[in-house]
Amino acid sequence: MSPSPFRGRATRIVIAVIATTLLALSAGMANASDAPDDARARADAFARAVGAYTVWRDALLAVIDPDPDCNSDTASRQWVASQIAPISPATLQVIAAFGVFDWAYFWSLGGDQDASDEYLGIDGEYTREAQRRHRDNRRFWDVPTDDVLLQGMHGEVIADDAKMVQLAAFVFQVDTATAQSIVDLVQAAIEQDPAIDYDHPIFTLNAFAFTGEIPGLDPIPDKIIIGDGILESFGAIGLGDAAPDYVHAHEFAHHVQYELGVYDGFVASPEATRRTELMADAFAAYEVSHVLGATFRTKRLVQAAGAAFTTGDCAFEDDNHHGTPEQRAAAVSWGINRATADKPLANAMPSADLVDLFDAALPTIIDP
Repeated sequence: MSPSPFRGRATRIVIAVIATTLLALSAGMANASDAPDDARARADAFARAVGAYTVWRDALLAVIDPDPDCNSDTASRQWVASQIAPISPATLQVIAAFGVFDWAYFWSLGGDQDASDEYLGIDGEYTREAQRRHRDNRRFWDVPTDDVLLQGMHGEVIADDAKMVQLAAFVFQVDTATAQSIVDLVQAAIEQDPAIDYDHPIFTLNAFAFTGEIPGLDPIPDKIIIGDGILESFGAIGLGDAAPDYVHAHEFAHHVQYELGVYDGFVASPEATRRTELMADAFAAYEVSHVLGATFRTKRLVQAAGAAFTTGDCAFEDDNHHGTPEQRAAAVSWGINRATADKPLANAMPSADLVDLFDAALPTIIDP
């Protein structure tokens, strides 16, 4: 057996972040009501520690535990609600209690560092296009990004005991037997509910840009992880042609930000996160519409703007606030207009200059 990817120095650091005591989980758990009170909190804290706690994840939880303070009732949120509605409350309780929303991401992040066998989409239907766009982005931007891996995220991994037991033991800091009982409980809940299976979008409804340069974690390659669920969602609401390329461009833009030092000294707050996320929207739109980039035409640009709009949020007091639907669409419009201005020169602007221009325009972008 190869060494567990969920061991070593990262374990000690992350455990210091998320908790210092072990969970007292019984190997004989029979239903979700036996879950310890802090299981969800521990899963949530670990998700935050590795960057999985995003507005997409919050949107899933908001459907289960409605938040009346957020009024961003976009097509994506409506679609998510329609996918969750048939699932039994007992199943959702198990999924929420153990943070199963994030298990596929946890594994893609810490357990799979080989991009040679990757596929995107449940049946690999997005693989070739995504790989082509990945190469295009590497050529387009003027910062080093050759080390960024592109990986798919698939819910089917939750059915793999060998992987999930390792993961549960690490996240919840329990022994192997207890970890197996957690995995058994989760798998039984999924398999006994006809409204859900391992490919259900609830498990992979996100995309992430991760840099291994996070203090306290063992080195993980820089990567972009795109879930089957987010790809499925865009297809379902009529944005399937361009939205996947836009999502990839948005995540790639985060790696451009990492290389430019945009995150240096970053302290999470609603305003700080909104700035970096709207900037990634603008950079993505700049690349997909530029004559040297993906050169989207009008229909695809409208779809890209729709993808940004429909993933906006109104979580104004949350450190993961990405911007309202209107602000995200405005950032996309700004990027498109900037690329249009460059077209006569057939020349991409230095990315550092693009940051300065965006920051100057930010007050206008966020103005209601």
